[in-house]
Amino acid sequence: MAHSKKYILFGARVSEAQRKALLALPDMQELPADFGPFGSGAVHCELFPYALSERQGLSDEALAMRRAEVLADLRGAHVVVVESTGEQPNMDASLERVRSAVDTLHDNGVGTVGVVMANCAYERQDRDFKKTGQVVSVNSKRFAKELKALGADYVVVCTPHSDDVIKLWREQFGKNYYSLQMHKVFADDIRQRFAGSLQVMVGAPDGADKPNDQGQKRARQLCAALHEVESEFADAFMFKIAKHHTAESESELTFFEGNVKARDCVVVDDMIDGGSTMINAARELKKQGARSVTVYATHGICTPKDGVPALERLLAEGNGIDRIVLCDSIPEIHAKREALTPDLQERVSVLSVGPLLAEAVTQQCERARVNSYAAAMNGGAVRQK
Repeated sequence: MAHSKKYILFGARVSEAQRKALLALPDMQELPADFGPFGSGAVHCELFPYALSERQGLSDEALAMRRAEVLADLRGAHVVVVESTGEQPNMDASLERVRSAVDTLHDNGVGTVGVVMANCAYERQDRDFKKTGQVVSVNSKRFAKELKALGADYVVVCTPHSDDVIKLWREQFGKNYYSLQMHKVFADDIRQRFAGSLQVMVGAPDGADKPNDQGQKRARQLCAALHEVESEFADAFMFKIAKHHTAESESELTFFEGNVKARDCVVVDDMIDGGSTMINAARELKKQGARSVTVYATHGICTPKDGVPALERLLAEGNGIDRIVLCDSIPEIHAKREALTPDLQERVSVLSVGPLLAEAVTQQCERARVNSYAAAMNGGAVRQK
């Protein structure tokens, strides 16, 4: 008979809205886990934590029985590990929590192990850069290999950075790598913010000079969803920008196209880090006569520069940005918003990716259920394919 248990195992970097959305799924339970580091700082994973005070005085037989009960509960279950692993000062610990959780679950008989990372580590380390004469790590490839080797059956992420990173993950997981896009969520939010949303112009902050650029695809996808047109007709509602990098997180514009005069404009990207790309785009849009500029991005990395918080820098007078809308894929964005002055807080909104993650997990649970049923009928195990 198919095992019906479904668990969510939360790491430390998960927003409250994501937790609520995932735990609201039918028959979903939270799997208790302890990732408390040793005194040395080394991370470990214990499922169904058993405190020393509870263990003391119990016989070996009682301890063995308790362990057997835990293993029986896990055997054949579907467990989803949820943790943002991407770019923040504490990302090393989050990476180790995911690795140790997946390994522990797989080694103890869990039927299906899913990994949900709203923001995934190493997204910008997606190629070898040999054309620029560099010798660098390609950590996206290494991370994908690690999770596959440890026993992860599928991976769900939000808004991958590039086609290169998607390719690296699909080399390991094939169709079991799922990239969730935010275009429908953003389109709904734009309609609520702008009464005349049919007049809104949409574009990416760069990439217009690159064939098949992921950012341009992302902008076209949002534009098509917002204006309810096929993607091939979206160009009529788009502006286009190209840039080149002058430093690691600095850039300048080299090309602009589009009639934005007296129009509300939306600049969409996968992430915001230092902010220079968005600032350059917003300044150019205002120079071209845009009525307003609202920035949308899934991942708010928002690294400070020279002691100035990134959000404060983005919203500074003269930078052209009227409002910023981010997602909670990096949960630290809430604290960064709260650190702003009240007037700047009003200009920053945070949307949750929780409903999208919940929808993806629901689909994976149903798929695992069908596979488990097929395995029971055939007398053998069926892993995610």
